[in-house]
Order: sequence, then C-alpha cells, then structure tokens
Amino acid sequence: MIIALLSFPYDRGKKSGVCAYTPCTDNNIEAKDIIDDKAMEYLAERLSTPLQVEQHLSAALEAAYTAGIKPINTELLEETMSKRIGELEPTLIRHGYSSKVISDQFMFRTAEIRKLFRGELDANRAKEMTTELREAGLPI
Repeated sequence: MIIALLSFPYDRGKKSGVCAYTPCTDNNIEAKDIIDDKAMEYLAERLSTPLQVEQHLSAALEAAYTAGIKPINTELLEETMSKRIGELEPTLIRHGYSSKVISDQFMFRTAEIRKLFRGELDANRAKEMTTELREAGLPI
C-alpha cells in the first residue's frame, strides 16, 4: 500500500494549509479520484490539524468503500464526521485542557466546567469563566 499526500489550499485566517494522508494502490491516482473538491473544502473549513484530517478522512474512506461511493463527497463527510468537533470542550481538550486541568489551574469547580461545556451554566457565571479563560490565552 502506498501513502499519498493530499494537500489542499486553505487560506482563511491563520490556517495556511491542511494535509491528509490517504492510502492508495497506485501512484497514478489523483486526489480528485479519491475526494471531490467540495469535500476537500469541507474538511479544510472544519478541521485544524493534519491528525484530525487523517482521522476523519480514514473514516470517510472506509464508509465510502462500504457504500460503494467514489469519490468521497460532502454528504458522506457530514455523515461520518464528529458533530461536536468545533465545540468548546473538544477544542480545549485538543489543546491539553481537560476539565480537571482547568479546575486545577483556574480554581473552578469541575461541576461548573462540565455545565459550561454543556451550556447549562448561568449566563453571568459562564461569561465570567470564559473571560478568565480567554485572558489566560485559552482558545475559546
């Protein structure tokens, strides 16, 4: 099995590009034969690291193979991708901030942090906590 590097442009904000590794059986296979342009854009807009792209593209490849879909399209990605990837908790965890770490560093109660993640915290307290997290440089 050959590993081909798919690279697609993404020039929004601070992201300069996203790469994904895709298993191929032949050097003559082009990216467009595996995934269409709109699906590449969809990945680039929603994912921020090559590891995320690899994980979600691998899941899409498996689903496409099983369903007999070629090339991978946006609809398939919508079905296979995590719906919570852009939410607060996954974003903080990707940066190494679990609820335990946040509670230790900011002296917040773990229950409060979980409520913040679920959107169940009182609006004033949520604003206070997110302000403090932002001031510390957390990506929220």
